[in-house]
Order: sequence, then structure tokens, then C-alpha cells
Amino acid sequence: MRWIALLLPLACGAQDWGSLHIANANLPFGEKLLLQFHSRLRTNDRFGDYFQSRGGGILWYNIRPRVSLISGYYFADAEAPSGERMDFHRFFGGTNFVLPTSPKLKLEARSLLERFVGTRSGNYFRARERILTTFGKKKMRPFVQLEGLAQQGVLTGRFGGGALLVMSGGREASIGFEYRQLPSGGHINLITTNLQFQLRAKSN
Repeated sequence: MRWIALLLPLACGAQDWGSLHIANANLPFGEKLLLQFHSRLRTNDRFGDYFQSRGGGILWYNIRPRVSLISGYYFADAEAPSGERMDFHRFFGGTNFVLPTSPKLKLEARSLLERFVGTRSGNYFRARERILTTFGKKKMRPFVQLEGLAQQGVLTGRFGGGALLVMSGGREASIGFEYRQLPSGGHINLITTNLQFQLRAKSN
């Protein structure tokens, strides 16, 4: 696919390879409110080093059919630049917009402001903006995403894509590739997987 050709030059210049595995369990409360239980695990050092894991909850509230408010919290365990393990907290809030497009194209814009508490470098804010584009209406759908982040005066970008499998009962699974610029100035390639499922059907 075309997105692979676009991302290959970035991958060739990256300094490291790793993996990112995400699982989300959704618990809807009517049509407007959704509680999402989130967990993720990340490796680096050419897949050989456990880098970070985190878990928490995200509250989604649909104020309009295409507009949602997001608020959440993660507890994370990660490797500090010194090589020591550290635990920290992450609070965040923002909005998610599904932009009007053609029936075969889904375009989402997400804006978040995050607060990191208890890291080795102290407490700080991070702002992030993501554009996610999904193509087609079939069960298997290609996707591309671009994200910009700003923290402690440093701007970084993330660029990725892959294939999304949409199944019945609100279940989704994806596999993809993501190139990340790191705040330290380095880069990393990530092989990504994502699994999402419903804990119960939506109620009216």
C-alpha cells in the first residue's frame, strides 16, 4: 500500500525497533457515555527490552453525534533515562471530533492536554494533536495517522499506518507500523497491535 512506501524512508533512518501492544475494553452506559479500560505494553532495544506498561480508565462523553469529550488517568511503569525503573501518574483531558467526509472515509481529530506527575524529570504538561484517517467500509480497512506533541519546550512527531479489522459486537483488531521522534532527539520504529472489545452491548 502507498502508506508503506511513504513510511519506509523514515524507518530506514530510525535508531531502534520496538513493539507497542494495546488492549481496550469498552463499557457503554447508554448512547452518550462510555468507560474504556485501557492497557498497553511497549518494548524497545530491537524488541529485546521491556520499556513501559500502563493501565487506567478513559471516560468518553458524546456531546454531539460527532463530538466527544475525553477525560482519563493512567498509572505507568517505565524505564528512566538512567536505566532505573520508575512509576508515575498521567492525567489528561480533551476532545475528539469525527469530521464530515465521504461515506468511505473517516477522519478523526483528537486534541489532548496531559499532566505527568512523579517522573524523574518532575511534573510537567504535554499537549498533543492527532489526525487519524480510516479508508473504506469493509471489514478490513487501511488507516494512517499523524500526531504532533509538545512537552517542556520540545516538539516531536509520530507517523504511522496499518490495517484495521472491524468485527461484529464492537470488536476491532489492528496491526501497523509507527515511526516516533523522541524528546531526547532519537527515533524509534514500533510494530503496533491493538485489540478492542465491548464488555456489554450498548443500551438505550
